[in-house]
Amino acid sequence: MSRSENDFQKSETPWFIPEARGGSYLPHMCGLHQEIEDFYTYILPTAKESDLRCGVIKRIHEAIVSRWPNVYVDVFGSFRTGLYLPLGDIDLVVIGRWKHNPPYWGIANLLVEQGIVYPHQLKVLMHAKVPVIKIVDSSTNVRVDISFNNLNGRRGVTLVKEIRKKYPCFPKLVMVLKQFLSQRGLNEVFTGGISSYAIVLMVASFLDVHPRNHELSSPNINLGVLLLEFLELYGRVFQYDNVAIRSSEKSSEYEYCTKDSIYAFSSKNMDSARGRLCIEDPFIRGLDVSKGSFQAPNMAEAFDWAYTILSTYFAETSLEEPCKTSVLGQIVKISEEVLDFRDWVVRHHELRSSSHSPCASPTTKPRTREIRYSPSSPERRSHPPKTATQDVTQYYNYAPPPKKMANEARQNVRYWSHPTEGHSQRKRKRGNETQEEVGYPHPSTDGYSKKWNNGMDKNFSSRKFPNRRRAPRSSFVERFKGYRYNPEKLRVY
Repeated sequence: MSRSENDFQKSETPWFIPEARGGSYLPHMCGLHQEIEDFYTYILPTAKESDLRCGVIKRIHEAIVSRWPNVYVDVFGSFRTGLYLPLGDIDLVVIGRWKHNPPYWGIANLLVEQGIVYPHQLKVLMHAKVPVIKIVDSSTNVRVDISFNNLNGRRGVTLVKEIRKKYPCFPKLVMVLKQFLSQRGLNEVFTGGISSYAIVLMVASFLDVHPRNHELSSPNINLGVLLLEFLELYGRVFQYDNVAIRSSEKSSEYEYCTKDSIYAFSSKNMDSARGRLCIEDPFIRGLDVSKGSFQAPNMAEAFDWAYTILSTYFAETSLEEPCKTSVLGQIVKISEEVLDFRDWVVRHHELRSSSHSPCASPTTKPRTREIRYSPSSPERRSHPPKTATQDVTQYYNYAPPPKKMANEARQNVRYWSHPTEGHSQRKRKRGNETQEEVGYPHPSTDGYSKKWNNGMDKNFSSRKFPNRRRAPRSSFVERFKGYRYNPEKLRVY
């Protein structure tokens, strides 16, 4: 192997240092066990990285509390448990009471005004199953997800701490699997991947149903064997069509059951497609936490591929030959983004003991793939970036969503029966009389307006079509207030 190839291999497997192990790793499975331990030590967040994220949390907390002093901002997820990757996101929850819906755009605009996030690095997912604000910190490029009134996060943190006390090998397996899925783009639920919470439950169920469960509490258990068995279970053996993961009612241990037994608790799970992963929330019966992971088949294929690579390697390797090359590096790599980010943290971030400024503001930014162009300055707000989303472009001046009155929005509505005729009103004859049809938009419709004629025409009467409700014209304007109308998509939402 040439020097350049050796340096490239070390950059992808920075945890593999044979000199620290006396020149080489132990042979066969024992060498993989040592590699997993070294990988866990390397991938754990350093003190500077933890302090960097604490500074991001404090800036967001101070900004939100300054506008809404009665709310409570809490941290949950992998950052709270300490099991997060260097490029992992921070999960925040805002707990409070509002008269109507939580101020999604209010908080988003506030963070933009205070310079915490740039407009092109902001997404407000109001209509998702779990409404969330996705931002990227402007000074550190750390991703943050802000949700509202999500009280299950604390219980999940407590659950992870209990599992770590029960199984010392649990955090090491979780970090290897998270990096394995992250480098393949299978760790984001927004894109159909597997969430960190689902990975935790998968590893916990694997350890609980293991045949040698009584031996897993020992710190000397072979991590290489456990990793290979996990890949075999969820890559080849597990029946995703009919089998689900759940925790038993009598104890906190996990077990396998049929999917129908979980779907029977809630009708919300009936639209889940067969073949996907099904994991029941240990705190809410009938709630499938992996319902949105439509890339579960790709995850199973990746586990199957990794099991084939490792099993083939060990079948062709002698039991007495020491490991001189990285075995774990055949399935897990460290990207250049992670190396650049950690180098940037070491060079530019300085710890400060003062509680008022826990994070030093860096002079330059880490190189990441998300920043493809330099952000526009405040003086250039009238020229948004080309790749900005439609919502960010529309509200680039940080104005709240506009509200249109009924008479203004009525002109942009097309008829559901004949949308090609545009906005023009049509007239049709009823006997000797001429009846004018007027289309009224309604918040309950899915884009196109219905024709309300107060039962004057028997062809469109409510008796023949009972689903066509009548809209009182007097209260129409009051009912339309508070809705944002988009004439391009013809949708009232």
